[in-house]
Amino acid sequence: MIKFASSWAGVVAALCLLWPAARAAALDERPEIPLFIAEQTDSQRQPAPGLVTMTGVVKLLAAESGLNLVVHPYPWRRAQMKAKNGEGLLFGAAETAERASIFAFTKPLYSVNQWLVTPAQKPIDFKSWEDLRGKVV
Repeated sequence: MIKFASSWAGVVAALCLLWPAARAAALDERPEIPLFIAEQTDSQRQPAPGLVTMTGVVKLLAAESGLNLVVHPYPWRRAQMKAKNGEGLLFGAAETAERASIFAFTKPLYSVNQWLVTPAQKPIDFKSWEDLRGKVV
């Protein structure tokens, strides 16, 4: 059983390979393709803006491809386990050696830069993860 993760391009490629009949005319005739993502909620347990945005992007992708993509937010470990068990596709996983032994990763469609931000008055000389030892991140 092949499992894919990581990028929109991979999702589209996987869906086209795994569900070629998904272009049926009526929504009810198309099989549901579960897409597992990390659950993102605010302090009141309402969907966080990131989840709302991602769900909207998946809806656009579904409309463009004709596939019945259905977003299922779960706690991250559960999303990974469901994908590992072949229950759907996993979106948003960074490729690690451990995950590469379980999932087939596609080329990323996009990359996201993340920064470590500190107050200008108390800069941290950050060159490796070891530089963060003993600090609250």
